[in-house]
Amino acid sequence: MILVGDIGATSGQWRRIARDQKISQFTTPGFNAAHGHMTDFVTTVKSTLQTLGDCEKMYLYVAGLLPEGNALFVRELQASFPLINIEVASDMIGAARGLAGNEPSWIGILGTGANLAYFDGANLSNRRPSLGYILGDEGSGSYMGKRLLVDYLRGDMPTEFKKIFESTFQLTESDIIQLVYDSQKAKVFLAGFTPFLNEQLAYPYSYQLVYNCFNDHFDALLPLQYNAGEPIHYAGSVALAFSDLLRHVARDKDIALGRIVGSPIAGLALYHQEEIAK
Repeated sequence: MILVGDIGATSGQWRRIARDQKISQFTTPGFNAAHGHMTDFVTTVKSTLQTLGDCEKMYLYVAGLLPEGNALFVRELQASFPLINIEVASDMIGAARGLAGNEPSWIGILGTGANLAYFDGANLSNRRPSLGYILGDEGSGSYMGKRLLVDYLRGDMPTEFKKIFESTFQLTESDIIQLVYDSQKAKVFLAGFTPFLNEQLAYPYSYQLVYNCFNDHFDALLPLQYNAGEPIHYAGSVALAFSDLLRHVARDKDIALGRIVGSPIAGLALYHQEEIAK
């Protein structure tokens, strides 16, 4: 059995590939290698394996994982699962393989966090650092949540929209500050406002906020090496939820978009299924 996991900050999407090539799927809590606790992730994997049985190989594509952290990540997992051959890579490599296979392409992620880079069929290049939800992650769910809360707390939200927001969330300024600054899950908390923005997209305020966030995404993360008209494939819950608006912003900036999926896990399962066939 092979396990393939696309592990985002909010949720993990998995595929189990059996020897007969049958594929099953399941979801687990998310994890971010930049600031998550490794013991929590190991516990998640252990409970998963207890349910699924024997596993020979595991491919993990993890949010927040930088190349220099791959070896340490594998060592920590291998210590708990010595009989399993484990390979890890960033969620960007996962998005690239899931969306483009081995074909060169521009790849972006817009989920809880954000990323954009060029994939040459094997490696990433021309990547501008996303910098995380405090310094960057422009266009992501956490970025949208941050912009929404700043407008609310500073009184820049239209009155009618403010009433809807307050009736939906009942959050005080103290609640928000504590959840943002004292919580291990601050990034996920901020990204949790994107379904609300999507539901209220008919309001000009909501539409413009999301439009501006996507505009910031391209301005901040699109490298100078990008040539107008080259398609960018996107993975991520935010990219999928706001796909029409994302395409609108891209057209306005002479940027071509290719495929948009919530998670690249289906493509990743097909990418690794070939191993069993060999």
